[in-house]
Amino acid sequence: MLLFSISLIGNAQNGKRNAAKTALDGGKLVKAKELIDIAIAHEKTKEDAKTWLVYGQIYSQIGATKDEAISSLDPDALDKALEAF
Repeated sequence: MLLFSISLIGNAQNGKRNAAKTALDGGKLVKAKELIDIAIAHEKTKEDAKTWLVYGQIYSQIGATKDEAISSLDPDALDKALEAF
């Protein structure tokens, strides 16, 4: 039962990463950032290359946007994207 619970937790974090990518693809950067920040901090997904790729994609779009409401989410977004890649 414990192993099953651990598996569900890991899958939940993969789900956050996948949901972040879906939000990014849908142009919902605020939601994408919220989800990827959870995934990037979690033990099960923080070492996963896919997580870092999506993180970089999201943060590069945050840093490159001309929408001040989005760019103000993180003034260091482009630096973080570069580190992620």
